[in-house]
Amino acid sequence: MARPRKTKDTRKTRRISCRITEAEYLLICHKAAVFGVSIHELARRLALGCANGVNITVNERVNPALIQQLHHIGVILNQAVKRFHMTGRSSKYLDVMCERIDALIDEAQSQEKI
Repeated sequence: MARPRKTKDTRKTRRISCRITEAEYLLICHKAAVFGVSIHELARRLALGCANGVNITVNERVNPALIQQLHHIGVILNQAVKRFHMTGRSSKYLDVMCERIDALIDEAQSQEKI
């Protein structure tokens, strides 16, 4: 049985778009994850003023550049693991990458304690 059709006033047919920096995007993604909603739903609630206490503030303890570095390293690490599973050989840079990840995690934990 198919889902009932939405009425004309409940369909979402319009789109609003804006450009943000990578750091802003990561911050919004983090906040959306904390509140358990999608980034689109969080933006919609904030724009319509019905965020029910949801407030995006810049937290000095969260460094978006650090999050971006960890994300970039995670993507590369994922590619290296995929290549390892396909060929059975690991990259010669894998140990260096793992050490860098450990250093970034230590840096994040030390910032968290401040």
